[in-house]
Amino acid sequence: MAEGVIATIKIKAPNNAPSSIPMWHYDEGKAKWIEEGVGKLNEGFYTADVSHFTKWNWDRPYDETSKLIGRVIDSDGKPIEGANVVQKGVTIRFQNSIKTDENGEFELRTPESNESEIEAKVEFYSSTIVNYTTSPTKRYRNDIGELIIDVSIDNIIPPFISNDVLYITMGKTAIIKGDYLGEQKRAGYKLNLNGNDVETIKWKNDLIEFEVPMGIPEEGIIQIDRDGVLSREVSYEEGDWTCEINGVVYDNNDLPKEPILFTNFEQTRIRISNSSIEELSECIGNLTALERFELDRIQINSLPETIGKLRNLKYLSVYLTKLNHLPDNIGELQSIQYLSLMQNQLKSIPESISNLKNIIQLDLMSNELSEYPNIISELKTLKYLSLAGNQINSLPESINNLQNIEELHLFNCNLKALPKSIGNIKNLVYLQLTNNQLTALPESIGNLHNIKRLHIENNLLTTLPESLKDLKDQLEFLLLQGNNFSEEEKAKIEGWLPDTKILW
Repeated sequence: MAEGVIATIKIKAPNNAPSSIPMWHYDEGKAKWIEEGVGKLNEGFYTADVSHFTKWNWDRPYDETSKLIGRVIDSDGKPIEGANVVQKGVTIRFQNSIKTDENGEFELRTPESNESEIEAKVEFYSSTIVNYTTSPTKRYRNDIGELIIDVSIDNIIPPFISNDVLYITMGKTAIIKGDYLGEQKRAGYKLNLNGNDVETIKWKNDLIEFEVPMGIPEEGIIQIDRDGVLSREVSYEEGDWTCEINGVVYDNNDLPKEPILFTNFEQTRIRISNSSIEELSECIGNLTALERFELDRIQINSLPETIGKLRNLKYLSVYLTKLNHLPDNIGELQSIQYLSLMQNQLKSIPESISNLKNIIQLDLMSNELSEYPNIISELKTLKYLSLAGNQINSLPESINNLQNIEELHLFNCNLKALPKSIGNIKNLVYLQLTNNQLTALPESIGNLHNIKRLHIENNLLTTLPESLKDLKDQLEFLLLQGNNFSEEEKAKIEGWLPDTKILW
């Protein structure tokens, strides 16, 4: 929220609730709840004004001061500082957490006679979950002993930096991605380029950015130190940020930009069309600034694994190629919004596609899919889906998970029936079912209260469900050519939908 802006939040109060209750927000950095403000009871809800959007809670503090204490150590018996200890109440349901001190010790407030699950975590590692029931004695210090994380802390204190996350620009900036233990550790990181220290200019999440006053040389050695101890050394050369595709050398720092149609925005774009190219080079992963990538009418049958490194890619189109499978790491394209794979030879799609949390449009038209890929139903952000031209003769009930779908294209699919759940896709505006084997539509079709266009040409229909008349106020076009309706049935349908343009 902008500085000075206030928002009102509310939460439903239980019966016999007090007239006011303390408010708390959760500080992720400190891993603790901090008291701030008071919620006031108003018509069954606690309401309050807040100046920041974090996790908020309304609680009366627990009156007693029993403690849960312990220590977190590694597999060598060394204390782990900064480990996050999480307590989940079982008898009384709640969650509490705190970070360990320099001796690996922690202390949590806790209710008496309460069973809890306690776990310690650091980076990617965690201890076993301990089940512990606290003493019924008030103000008792319950010592659960040592929580052991099966790792040597000496191996994880340095920043974890994988091979594919060093980004270098030919100007003055180097960006390195790495994990660290706590915000207080940041000051200890340094970068050394060809024997010369360079200055850290900013952090953003787990990216550290360095500025090199004299510019980045075309090749060299970068060393990343923490508190004077070498934690990573990376050799690089100019080719690490370039890629040759179809005889053209593209530089990640100078990619061609083009305006997006009908907008004032530009995107970095590469298009390869009508070429005899049979293989896409692994170096495509060097072009991390690429936002739009289009391949059409070429001879490739696969995409390289390095495609997953294109963290800024928003639009990927592979059209009319011999593509017969997608790499498993396609799900790493976290910025992707439009994925078009029309007229290829795909027989399946990888499970990792469920990780595309920003995808809006998925086009799989005219591939070789023999059944509906269930993983698609996990793409809750989809607004457009085309499976047209595949041999998909049925749809699962899970299709209704696609609650944001506005356009659904299923023509030329050999569909024999629609699931009842299709009527639950409340945002559907355009449904294309032309050239299938449908003999009936489910009654639930009348629940599509936003539908404007319904295409059902060239099926085996003789009747339509009476619920269709519930769509008379919004259905603009109904296309029914190539079915087997009697004149009597046609008149009945036209009576249900007097203002709809119906084509017989």
